[in-house]
Amino acid sequence: MHAAFRRVLVGTCASLLMAGCLAAAVRAQEQGSDSEHVVTFTKWITVSPGYPIMAGVTGGAAAGTFTGQVLEATTTVDGLVQRLVAVYEVHSGAHSFIALIQGGGSQGAAILDGRVLSGWLTGARVRVNFETISCAEPNALAGVCFQGTIRLSTDHDER
Repeated sequence: MHAAFRRVLVGTCASLLMAGCLAAAVRAQEQGSDSEHVVTFTKWITVSPGYPIMAGVTGGAAAGTFTGQVLEATTTVDGLVQRLVAVYEVHSGAHSFIALIQGGGSQGAAILDGRVLSGWLTGARVRVNFETISCAEPNALAGVCFQGTIRLSTDHDER
């Protein structure tokens, strides 16, 4: 009986170990798919001159509305490159957040990086890509909008 009990115990332990490994693999896969959240947006400038105030709409992982403000804008002497510092606010219920971003753009496109300061995914890294487009939004100055993505990454690796 002692040998039979040992076989049952070893079999049970092996089954539990395999189930635990499988559960850990599933959790890791789920965390990997949840480690990056993509928010799409279309925004436009509503107030300028001065530091522009922006409004817009969002979709993807945080469907709702967008507001923001450029805090700093510097253009090179030749006018080809612009450096930006901005605050982006996404209003989407439980997925609302405020991010501080900085970066630059050229020829109608920009890449900015930063962090979520408050709200959903506080502390997450932010990567914003957008391009300039024509739009029919009645509140957009000069019929110009900006369309792009906000990628929120909860990975702990630094870029």
